[in-house]
Amino acid sequence: MEQGIPLKPSAITLIPEEIEWIEGLIAQGQLPPDWFERCDDARDANVFGVDAPKDKRGYRMEQGLGSPRNMTQQSVDAYRKWGKDEPDYDRNLQKMQKLFDEQAPQREQRRASQLEERRQELRARR
Repeated sequence: MEQGIPLKPSAITLIPEEIEWIEGLIAQGQLPPDWFERCDDARDANVFGVDAPKDKRGYRMEQGLGSPRNMTQQSVDAYRKWGKDEPDYDRNLQKMQKLFDEQAPQREQRRASQLEERRQELRARR
């Protein structure tokens, strides 16, 4: 194991030797006691985004296209085609379709406001 102190959180899973080395550095006071928690949080922020909201258990939530909060027809169709071997396939597909249907009014409202903004931009150019 190299002698340097790991200043940046690891982006990959640590092997047992690395865990033991880091635990030794923590025991010596060279790293903060919550280094592993910081490392996990940094990984989550890297995956989900630093501004991603957290659920009641403290886990970051997906927020992009296809996430439960922003379901797309493409996500539903892809799961319908490729997710058939997943456990609880039918239940998950129904849940995704229900989320997509429930979010339709918000999508239409966003689409209408974007269209209106575009119209105003075009009027301003004249």
